[in-house]
Amino acid sequence: MDDADKLCHSNLTVVDTHMISDWCKARKWNPRRQKLMATHRMPYASKNWLKNKTNPVGWMCAQARPTVAFPALLRKYQSEMETRPKNTLPDYVLVLDDDTYYNMEMVGQYLKQYDAETPRAIAGCMVRSPIWLIHYTIPFGGFGLIMSRGALKNFMKPVNCSSTVKDEFSESACRRLKDNQIDEEAYFRDGMSVSELMETYTSSQPYRLHHNWTIGYCLHSDWMWGFFINYYNISKHVDDPFYKNVVQSRMDGYNGSEIYAGENNRKEIEQRKICNNDSPRKCNATTPICHYQTPASMERLTEEAKAVYPGRFTS
Repeated sequence: MDDADKLCHSNLTVVDTHMISDWCKARKWNPRRQKLMATHRMPYASKNWLKNKTNPVGWMCAQARPTVAFPALLRKYQSEMETRPKNTLPDYVLVLDDDTYYNMEMVGQYLKQYDAETPRAIAGCMVRSPIWLIHYTIPFGGFGLIMSRGALKNFMKPVNCSSTVKDEFSESACRRLKDNQIDEEAYFRDGMSVSELMETYTSSQPYRLHHNWTIGYCLHSDWMWGFFINYYNISKHVDDPFYKNVVQSRMDGYNGSEIYAGENNRKEIEQRKICNNDSPRKCNATTPICHYQTPASMERLTEEAKAVYPGRFTS
């Protein structure tokens, strides 16, 4: 298991999670220069919210896992390409929870409309912050995140801020580092890729050592994906003309599926689409993506899919 801290699950206590919550909610950020974190102090997991979790320690430890496991996966791909020149990056990488169901026949057909070489990040269900507060989008983790080969390449590119000659991607990344939105600049070393920066930021601040925190790790895992994908130009800019002047609008929802975290009118409610598939009873063989599934519901969906797509299953 690729964990930022392999002792997190065994050594962290429920009391620790409450102390971390207090620390993160009290953490001071520059409201003008670091608006993202300044606006996300209060939404951070509260003690009452954690008390209602079946396993608050497990939940908290899991928040650091994806952004450590993902760079490890990219290193594996890089190593394979170096030792086996014919190997290439996959068309897409999917990041899913263990209670997420993807109908790969439907999702595969959906992705055929895109060129995998184009940097693209697609949230199964995207969550948009109130635009009057901040322009920020994240994937709703349980509905998954799809990243194209072009996006993977951007995550893997070395960033050399000391160089006098930089490509457009490095130029923008170096500008973001100076913005220092989440205090990530302290962890950057010249030549790092964005995925390595993301990994170092996460793993350098283990939850077990929260008593010694100076910067802290005060992000939910979905927030981390949203930050690095949008702010570090991992994905192409969205096509929606409404957000054409918002530089960090770089995530799409699957088939436009989106939850708006502000006041909802009829349009916002209708735009939820995939986001409504949040229980076993709402999903069937023709549903592309579902969250909050059980082992039994996944078996049922698979059996239903076999009937819809005969010949596509080996057993």
